Amino acid sequence: MQVFSDLDQHNPAVLTDIHSIKQHILNILTTRKRSLIFRSDFGSNLEDYLFELMDTETSLAVLSEVTNAVGRWEPRVEVDFANSRAYSDPDKHTLWVELAFTVKKTGEFEKFTIGFAR
Repeated sequence: MQVFSDLDQHNPAVLTDIHSIKQHILNILTTRKRSLIFRSDFGSNLEDYLFELMDTETSLAVLSEVTNAVGRWEPRVEVDFANSRAYSDPDKHTLWVELAFTVKKTGEFEKFTIGFAR
């Protein structure tokens, strides 16, 4: 049974359930705060961390930014901070965020990995 649905931004198709949620999380994390005129607080400031040394402090700051943004703008999920992580791949010049969350309505646990190129 379908719980959620949304339009796919890249294909003429309808996304349902977990795919709809993942697309919305991606939108939140890739939209820079203050970039939308009438919704200036929407998004995250992950770009601020792209060129930082990825030590424990920066990793926690990235996770805090992600959990705050997703917690505020995606009401369908509960972020699991303990099972989420942020790490860097210097060879690929990429900041990776592995976000663990539970869909509130279904109780489904999911991990979603997103890469941000430097």
